Amino acid sequence: MPRIPITGWWRCVIYFPVQRSGPGTSRLFAASAGRLNATAKARHRDQESKTKTLTFLRATLTKSRKQPIRPVESGLRATPRFPQVRASGEALPKNTAENPDAAGNGDMRMTDLFTFRGAKKIIFGRGAFEGIAGAVGELGGTKPFIVMDGTLARSGTAARTAELLDGNGLEHVLFDRVVGEPPLEIADEGAQLIRDANADVVIGIGGGSAMDAAKAMAALARGKDRAEQYLGLDRVPGPGLPTIMVPTTAGTGSEVTFTAVFIRNDLRKKEGMNSPFLYPDIALLDPLLTLSVPPAVTAATGIDAFCHAFESFTSRQASPMSELFSLEAIRLIAENLRTSVHNGSDADAREGMLLGSLYAGLGLANAGVTAVHSLSYPLGGRYGIPHGLANTVLLPVVMRFNLPAALEKYAAVAETMGEPVEDCSLREAAMYAVDAVEELIGDCGVDSTLETLGIARDDFDEIAEQAMKVSRPLENNPRALSPEDAIEIYNEAF
Repeated sequence: MPRIPITGWWRCVIYFPVQRSGPGTSRLFAASAGRLNATAKARHRDQESKTKTLTFLRATLTKSRKQPIRPVESGLRATPRFPQVRASGEALPKNTAENPDAAGNGDMRMTDLFTFRGAKKIIFGRGAFEGIAGAVGELGGTKPFIVMDGTLARSGTAARTAELLDGNGLEHVLFDRVVGEPPLEIADEGAQLIRDANADVVIGIGGGSAMDAAKAMAALARGKDRAEQYLGLDRVPGPGLPTIMVPTTAGTGSEVTFTAVFIRNDLRKKEGMNSPFLYPDIALLDPLLTLSVPPAVTAATGIDAFCHAFESFTSRQASPMSELFSLEAIRLIAENLRTSVHNGSDADAREGMLLGSLYAGLGLANAGVTAVHSLSYPLGGRYGIPHGLANTVLLPVVMRFNLPAALEKYAAVAETMGEPVEDCSLREAAMYAVDAVEELIGDCGVDSTLETLGIARDDFDEIAEQAMKVSRPLENNPRALSPEDAIEIYNEAF
């Protein structure tokens, strides 16, 4: 199967396998490639992939008898960044009496600067994992250090990895002691083993926990620092060993982000390393590796990916480029998650989910997340609740809280998820987004609440205080959130 490289505005090359004929994946990747190339040429002004959404938004504002509710003061523009369109979909003339603010909020102004980063190289496609030895060689490696959890190792993944590396004459070392929500000490343990083995490339295989651990180990392996010293923003002093990340779940997007998150057992909280030196050198995504993921895990990780897409789309740090990835991730996940949960052997659905998770990760890496993540961190650090499940429980409640501050974007999400928004007011269309997400969660069989997860109401004051210290996502949130708001959100999720 030929691979067509797609170059973006960031320092990486994405390889998408494209079938010459046949349904399903060929249309999926061709459409994605077309949108990226068209966007680059038009400098994000026309944004053809959003035409239907824009038509709806303008038509809603024209037809509705109700006065649209404007966003609360939150730092967001009251007018969408998207180009203005007529109800018919035709673009309004620029810089004319008919459209006097065309040079203002309707289009992104030239003074609005943004950057876009991710893994240096992304390889995506069925069977991509078979090229793992070639990826090691591309980075100049001769002795890879493999990081995964014990369950995945026993499933046959470790044996298959060894077979592929041994077949190419690559000696390797396996570290299979990663656990879900890994403790910080595991990064120091793995880094020492890398130094002892003189390994020169680190491969993280698994979910977010394994990939986060691998990124941290690689950063620590070249020096004598302790993992605690790298916690926070830009605390990693320089490049570590080259890394290859191989996700086996469609969830965290860690294969393209600059973050590694750990549990501080001594403090009963989560903390993360955040540094551009943690961006992986190669992200290698093979949908076939996700076929055996159980339904419950598929649901939780899938909603986690959706959460990344939605939060990055509505983040105050979102850019025209990150919005493209985030909104397309929402579409892919909405279309493929139910099938992946209830018919896990459907390779097309699994492929769509992994691509959606990748896009959501790119959105997350560049626009950040919002209040859902701040509020969920104490649930993982204090109670050990899996990250994806904690986000799933909180997402609809936070969406309702943020809705008045991001009506236009919520309406775009509702339309993207296939909701019947054509004859709605802007606020009604925005509310459809919350309904659609609640239906998606319910259809995937997730019915947990904070109560069923064992969280006591008496703890809400304390965990709200901890959540408010996770300040960066709160700064991205479209609506200001107080400690009292946090407590009320926990109550609603109870």
